[in-house]
Amino acid sequence: IVCCLNDMIGRLLRKNQVSSDFVYEAVIAGNTAMNHLLLGLPVTTLAVSPYQAFFSALPALSAVETGLGISPMGRVYIAPNIKSFVGGDISAGLSAVDIEHQKGNFLFVDLGTNGEIVLKKGVRLTATSTAAGPAFEGMTISCGMLALPGAVYKARFKDGLVVETISGGPARGVCGTGLIDIIAVMLDRGFISARGHILGPAKKIGVTADLSLNQQDIREVQLAIAAMKTGIRILLAKNKMAVKDLDGIYVAGAFGNYLHIPHSMKLGLLPYIDRKKIFFVGNSSLAGARALLLSRPERVRCERLAKRVRHVSLAKDAEFQTMFIEALEFRAWNS
Repeated sequence: IVCCLNDMIGRLLRKNQVSSDFVYEAVIAGNTAMNHLLLGLPVTTLAVSPYQAFFSALPALSAVETGLGISPMGRVYIAPNIKSFVGGDISAGLSAVDIEHQKGNFLFVDLGTNGEIVLKKGVRLTATSTAAGPAFEGMTISCGMLALPGAVYKARFKDGLVVETISGGPARGVCGTGLIDIIAVMLDRGFISARGHILGPAKKIGVTADLSLNQQDIREVQLAIAAMKTGIRILLAKNKMAVKDLDGIYVAGAFGNYLHIPHSMKLGLLPYIDRKKIFFVGNSSLAGARALLLSRPERVRCERLAKRVRHVSLAKDAEFQTMFIEALEFRAWNS
């Protein structure tokens, strides 16, 4: 991890013609596991229930301690972990959208391998994380790939399936938003059932002449969507709220950049809500890291915010399994 970061730091410095000797501050906004691995801290407590982090907030560390390739006199600040698998990437993201000062009730959803969800009800903040799996990032999918040039990221039906790729070149694979679009379109056309079964003898969904989705691919997406849906519903229930009580939903992460709202609602990934209430905030972790780099008061505020968040463990929730099984069906929901 340190070598990877130093490689990126080196490329960034060379591009901007800056010597590492003149870099005195760095900020890391990573998930809980990555923060531990970066610092060489024990990760055993993250592997077993109740999945406790070794630390929450830390004082700024020396660059020498962390091994980062900046000035030996430099300092490295780690965005605070909130609890369990809700880490520094989320505390930084919450800072980026200034969630505590938003008037009303809001959901903050970070869609990725580990789907993190934060609910703001008035001044109260509640968070949880779900093992959504890597399907949203195109992994574990037979023709899946990250959202890179050549990835199918958008689909519609017009005399057959019509797809678009990032950068417009030949299709090399399908990324997460492409999966959502394709499944929603095929569900609407009757090629996939609400239970996720591919209908017809081929048991495949043709994407292009060279790419297709199989039954296992559909199951992977079902599991990921069900995990996120169940996490959101449990947080709402814990706070005695319904979808209609929400004033907005912040969708974070690279996955959200290309997400088609109607299709995501049709499958149940996001609750059915007025589209004007959904805000795509992109890489909020990076935006938060930038704020933490430039402002020491922002670091104090972020640490204070992280302490205020109440964590809900889905693994301990008695209703999780039942709700998760119900959520496997592709359908819109608002309660």
